[in-house]
Amino acid sequence: KMILRRITKHVKDQNWFAVGIDFFIVVVGVFIGIQVANWNDARAERVLEREYMALLVRDITVIEAKLNAQIEHEEGVKQAAANALTLINNRADQSDALAIGETLALTFGRRTLSLDSPTFSELKSAGRITVIRNISLRNRLIAYFEGLSRAERVVGKNNDYLVESYTAFLRGSGLGYVPLSNENCGNGENAIQCDLTEAMADAFNGETTHAAVTVLGVVPDDPFWDQLRSQITYRTIATLGNLIRVNEALEETREIKRAIEATQ
Repeated sequence: KMILRRITKHVKDQNWFAVGIDFFIVVVGVFIGIQVANWNDARAERVLEREYMALLVRDITVIEAKLNAQIEHEEGVKQAAANALTLINNRADQSDALAIGETLALTFGRRTLSLDSPTFSELKSAGRITVIRNISLRNRLIAYFEGLSRAERVVGKNNDYLVESYTAFLRGSGLGYVPLSNENCGNGENAIQCDLTEAMADAFNGETTHAAVTVLGVVPDDPFWDQLRSQITYRTIATLGNLIRVNEALEETREIKRAIEATQ
């Protein structure tokens, strides 16, 4: 208001030089105000970027742990499948039935891979992905999370088409669940199967829950063994395919994590 009164007075007095000075002051003031506002916005954006980067590192650390757990599961299945084939191909008599059944129990079931990042999902849905100023890093993040989605689909399809058919075969054979021995549960491995063994023992008061001696005690030339070998092979193919893609995803995860941390 004071500036406006001054300009009005100078116009009335026809003091054009003073009018020019006043207009210059107004323009400079507006320019400085815009620059300060832009600087504050940029500063707020940098703070927001750092916050999102920290959250992304947190999410990616969780994803890394999930990938390691998936690898541990798949490696366990791979080893159990190899052990099962060795026992089947070298069995001597019916006393091997329980050992084979116990090993097959370690190949049973599937592990679903879920690699979501709440932070990245929020960045996309809120249209804030450009808060990441480094264009190269931003594009790497987009490609990385697209790669994780592909890894989830690969593992899901392998599980759907190979693991589920294997599980159905074991279920259809009438084998039942063969509980794990203390030997397989005393080393801290096979936690899920060992928990299930304990729960089954409690539920059925220690009664037998399987038909391993009958199903796996058939004569060596029974067609069942060839079918079982084939099924174990396909089960192994599934876990090998999963391992390849999950190991790739783990390496990509470590690389993108290092790239983000390098910007902080």
